[in-house]
Amino acid sequence: MYLVGLSTWHNQSNFIQRMWNAGGYFFDEQNRVALSTKYRKEALKTLAYEEALSKFAPPGFVGHGYMEGRMGFVQEKTAMTMTSGRIPADIIRTNPKLDEPGVVGMVATPIPDEGG
Repeated sequence: MYLVGLSTWHNQSNFIQRMWNAGGYFFDEQNRVALSTKYRKEALKTLAYEEALSKFAPPGFVGHGYMEGRMGFVQEKTAMTMTSGRIPADIIRTNPKLDEPGVVGMVATPIPDEGG
């Protein structure tokens, strides 16, 4: 599993996406910080999920950024990654054998019932 620990725009974006997928928000309807409103539970649930995933991350992931995560997957050092649609281009350029039918699968992250 690919996870990153550096505080970069991409890593923050991944967290926001996963929190949104879990039904959480950063801001409520009145633009107050949602971590202290009714959405707090979903935000904390997302943090707990990230912590649980960390046991499957490669050693040293806390120091990894966006590129290390992408390349870890493409170079077959990790079995799974949660990232944007740039991975297919990385596969074709870096490790074409992963481009064979049935080798790599992709799935979209779920959309919350409330629409996010």
